[in-house]
Amino acid sequence: MSFLVKFATVVLVRNGSVKFGPKEDSHNFNARGALETSRSPQAADRALAVSNFVDIIFEDDDYFFVNKPPGISVAGEAGEPNGFHERVKLHARQTYGHWPNLLHRLDKPTSGIMCYAKTEAAAKHYLRLQQTRGAITKDYLAVVQGGPQRDSGRIHGGICKSRDCTTFVVRGRRSGKEVLTTYRVLARGPSSAPKLGDLCGISLRLFTGRKHQIRASLRKLGCPIVGDEQYGGAPFHRLLLHAHRLAFTGEDGVLYDVRCLSKWGEGLDDLVVPTQRKQRTHDVAQPEDQAGHEGRPGMLRQADADAITRVENKTKGDLAPMSGAQPAAKQRGAVEPKHEMELGASDPASTWRIVLEEWSLLVVDKGHGLLTVPGKGPAKADCLLSRLRDAGWDGISHAPHRLDRDTSGLVALGRTAEAHRSLATQFQARTIGKRYEALVLGWPATDEGEVDVPIGKLREANVKFGRMVAVPADSGGIVNGHAVEGARSCLTQWRVVERGVRKSGHDHPVQYARVALIPVTGRAHQLRVHMQHIGHPILGDQLHGTEIAIAASSRLCLHAAALSFNHPEDACLEVKAESPVPF
Repeated sequence: MSFLVKFATVVLVRNGSVKFGPKEDSHNFNARGALETSRSPQAADRALAVSNFVDIIFEDDDYFFVNKPPGISVAGEAGEPNGFHERVKLHARQTYGHWPNLLHRLDKPTSGIMCYAKTEAAAKHYLRLQQTRGAITKDYLAVVQGGPQRDSGRIHGGICKSRDCTTFVVRGRRSGKEVLTTYRVLARGPSSAPKLGDLCGISLRLFTGRKHQIRASLRKLGCPIVGDEQYGGAPFHRLLLHAHRLAFTGEDGVLYDVRCLSKWGEGLDDLVVPTQRKQRTHDVAQPEDQAGHEGRPGMLRQADADAITRVENKTKGDLAPMSGAQPAAKQRGAVEPKHEMELGASDPASTWRIVLEEWSLLVVDKGHGLLTVPGKGPAKADCLLSRLRDAGWDGISHAPHRLDRDTSGLVALGRTAEAHRSLATQFQARTIGKRYEALVLGWPATDEGEVDVPIGKLREANVKFGRMVAVPADSGGIVNGHAVEGARSCLTQWRVVERGVRKSGHDHPVQYARVALIPVTGRAHQLRVHMQHIGHPILGDQLHGTEIAIAASSRLCLHAAALSFNHPEDACLEVKAESPVPF
């Protein structure tokens, strides 16, 4: 079957901007994206003949990317002395005047993207990146028989040769060399060919690079690739495995993100067409009823719809219990009352929903009235972490950050120890983007500003627990006649989104402002204390608010509306999540 390119995209990112196509320079590029050079008509004819065997997807001064067809060995073999690499070398010799540097290989039956370096410096940079797990993104598409039980997961173990040395086998971690492959199901469906049965299209990402890694890993998973008779797959005229994406950051800061989809035909294309991404951003789509919030000042802006990844939310609309087939037949998000409501304990009626789920990461939208982590005593054992464990997400025992019980919004959690450490390190380094939205009492005199005032804990007489208070520079560390413990500098940026008037519990209207809040630091109760300090307490804040502010709302009007951070497994991949504001 002839091999056709259905889709190819290249994205370069320099200094935060996105550029499509090759880098701007003084060279001329032809319609195929190849660098034009001065040569005789005879040489041009020879180069054209070689180009019939070499499909250049993209090239610039440092690298070029080729689309390898299936069924041809890269290095050549018995009966096929001129392998694919020889063809590429001949093309490069005729086009550029020198041989290129081969950076990685594909198996003979595997098709897809291969990368070559034009210079020694570019080759050394790529090889250095290979030493860091996750620095180079390698994504594959495959059609397998049956399919894995879960829609996403990982295959982790050790790979070694089989006893007869004809194949490779993935066993326990102590066997052979380590392999790590993650997968995500794209589609499931019956095959038009009865001999193939039910099929599944999946996307795979390699974190190690071993020979036959994907083929052996999928056999271990019990779903061999169609056409891979060597590893137990059904007979087919070709192996349905395609290297469709290669992404890495060049030495000069340019992000190479090269993609190429194969058109397999036979009704299989619908199984293997993933979301077409043009920017390395993992962006959670906003619900339709929040689309109008994009233009608000102070919000995290969403890029153009054609240039970002849209990850569909697991649920739509307001916070509500989720349902569906889950571990142990439990409903994720559903909750049964465990105890009577006590001061500081979780409200049994509080709800939550999953915004983003990966095998190493969860982003959860927490409702107000729910503790993030358990407090002291059995009455405060009910929390977001305990409900996640009860619903089937085992292994989540810590939170890299937390929200107050009465604050709603986004919480990022690591499902593995490595992911938890990565998120905790990013929060500690203040590299995570956080944006809150709140309703505050009164109208600020300006449309934006910042509060740079230290916060510490005040322990007053006859009060069992201390409370957080602002400690102005001229206070000498004394507030209300008591010394403040552990005062630390804190910085909050704020911007007014809208101004309005609403009724309060005293049956008279009060002025309020909707504000976007950016906590540059991360102190307990920082936003609530800082807004109270500048004379605009958050509505419904029973701990730091005034009587009018408390009466103006039945809940604390503070919501963690947006998070952005580097993916725990791939520092080049940015995760963005947004949550609709419920007030």
